[in-house]
Parts: sequence; structure tokens; C-alpha cells
Amino acid sequence: RPEFAPDADRLLFTGEHIFPWYYEEDPSLRPLAEVANLLAEKKDWGRLYDHAQLHKNEVPVVAAAYNPDVYVDFEHSMETARWVGNTHVWTSKTHHHDGFGSDSLTILGHLKNMLAEVHNQ
Repeated sequence: RPEFAPDADRLLFTGEHIFPWYYEEDPSLRPLAEVANLLAEKKDWGRLYDHAQLHKNEVPVVAAAYNPDVYVDFEHSMETARWVGNTHVWTSKTHHHDGFGSDSLTILGHLKNMLAEVHNQ
């Protein structure tokens, strides 16, 4: 598709989005086209999260948030973490969206230490 070419006039920042034409152009996705379309057209989804219940959470949760993250807005990440009770967030300005894949030992080390601190309180 020319609109996605490296020399296109405008950068289409689509990240991890999925488009309907994927199911037409990718032979491995064609068998899923009908069900993907049904899911995309569904309008009566129930509430995905119960914020009140998440706020009551007592089980310690640790998470990593990257600032900046090209796919997930940092402030949105922090707001989401505030919804879940007993959540502790480690933030990094040196890691990015692929941080866990590129430096999992460091990130897991930080999260493990955070969880140990919470457990020892």
C-alpha cells in the first residue's frame, strides 16, 4: 500500500492497530475475516472494567510505565494505575514500549524489589 511506504507524504502512525483490509490481503487472516467483522460491528459490549471493584483491590500489583512511550500515553498509564487499589508503578525514562523485551532482567528486578518492599511493610 503506497500510503504506508517509507517515502509517503504523511507518516501513518498506526502502531498496533488492525485494519479491515488486513483480512483481505493477508492469506493467513482470511479465514478470520467474518468473525473479525462481526466483532468490529458489535455495539452492545458490556463494561470492560468495574472501576469500583478495581479500586477495592487489596492484592499488591506492580507495573512498569515508560515516559515517553510511543504507543501508550504516560499520563493515561498513571491514571489507569490509580484506578486499581494497591498498585505501585515503577517508571523509567530510559526504557521504552519494548522495555520488557529488550531489558527484562532490569525491569523484572525493579518490579520484584518493589513487590518485596510492599510485602515487607
